[in-house]
Amino acid sequence: MCDPVTLTALSVGVSTASAGLSYFQGTSNAKTAASNIKTAAEQQQMDLERQNEQQRQAAAGEMNEHAQRLMKDNALFDVVTGEYGGGNTAERSRAVASVQGGEQMATLSSNAQSALQENSFAASAASTRANAQLASIQRPSLFGTALQIGGGAVNAYTGYLKYKAPAVKDPS
Repeated sequence: MCDPVTLTALSVGVSTASAGLSYFQGTSNAKTAASNIKTAAEQQQMDLERQNEQQRQAAAGEMNEHAQRLMKDNALFDVVTGEYGGGNTAERSRAVASVQGGEQMATLSSNAQSALQENSFAASAASTRANAQLASIQRPSLFGTALQIGGGAVNAYTGYLKYKAPAVKDPS
């Protein structure tokens, strides 16, 4: 059997190793969790940027299509006014079509801006959510690890004192 001092030293060594291993595993787990959260947030931001680009392209395509339709309508008015001699009715029709075309272009532009703004809000919310997740990661503390080691040492020393103390016989 080993002497009490050796057992106490072994107990402190095992307690220290256990606390140190726990600290490094906790640190590693926290780093992995943080890395995963950052990667997910970056992917979400890239997805939102891709959606923005798609919305911009779709809006540009719609506006271009609408502008071409307006040019065709104006060409049709030119043909109609040429065949029928023009007049106030044709000019009014052209003016109404122009106003309606402008309103439709403004609506398309407004819708595109609203969609982009929604994505901007979504990106901001995703960033806030990722920051909150990063802040909530449990990380081990050096102070807590030192307390674990100190507690192990105290337990080992207490055990040593119990072993070293003379046995008290029951007087009965």
